[in-house]
Amino acid sequence: MKKKRLGKGLEDISHFFISQDQNKEDTAALAVEERPKCHVLSVVDLFNPHRGALFTSKLSLKFCKSGSRTLVVDTDTRFPSVAFTLGVSKPGYSLSHYFQDKYQPEDILCPAPFGLKLLAPHLDTKYSSEMDKQAMALLIELLASIEKDTDIIVLRHYKKEILPLIKDVIFFVPVSHSSMIMAYREIKTFISAGDNKRVGLIITDNENEDIGRRAYDKITECLEIYCGIRPYLFGYLPDISGHSISAVLEGIEQSNYIHANENKDKEIDEDTFFGRLQYLTGKNNITQGEISRLLRKP
Repeated sequence: MKKKRLGKGLEDISHFFISQDQNKEDTAALAVEERPKCHVLSVVDLFNPHRGALFTSKLSLKFCKSGSRTLVVDTDTRFPSVAFTLGVSKPGYSLSHYFQDKYQPEDILCPAPFGLKLLAPHLDTKYSSEMDKQAMALLIELLASIEKDTDIIVLRHYKKEILPLIKDVIFFVPVSHSSMIMAYREIKTFISAGDNKRVGLIITDNENEDIGRRAYDKITECLEIYCGIRPYLFGYLPDISGHSISAVLEGIEQSNYIHANENKDKEIDEDTFFGRLQYLTGKNNITQGEISRLLRKP
């Protein structure tokens, strides 16, 4: 059976959706090569915490069911959390809390269904900054070792601090004018936080597909003119029913949408995501722009 071809940008994450059974020949051919670098994909829903948490959970579980080792990192402190939508009991402590003697290194991970792993503490740079340098270095080392055994990190966030560390974000964009402008402002901030940023859009709260398409066309026009980037369209989400979310996930998996600004020679980060996280946890006033320039390859 002929396989559907994904858009150029989507091919970067397509292997996370393809089951290992479907890829046995390819896996054997690539057995001698190094395992692909861990991919970080972020989900941002500024408007509906329940929707964002539910979508993050379902997307992560879909990756796991396809055979990818997946870690969920929830930095969105609003309720409900991803742990709640997964039905997992997770204490909402900060990173520094898990450095106490009564905790073992494995306590920092919380097991979830289908082999999914959830980072137990909230990833909040504010509380992390209160840790001394030695403790923080040890914790970052532990997180980096976890990342080496991970294929994809799905990050749920709504704060700007970690934007320089992320290249791929899925934004939820409502069709109402005020919410659309707010979402556009956040997308523009994300794009300006570094090079080679890629944006996926899920249009929400649309009564029908025509309304959703008009909203997508408006925000795409602005992003092309003022940011020089054309976003992916991952689908429409009029509600948070299982059918609607499944349709969007199917759209991500099978979309033929081609990213107009795909950079085939994009830079490859040598550091891990958690390794780079330490740049944001110091007691200083380093800005996003400074971090982006310092991390940029020559």
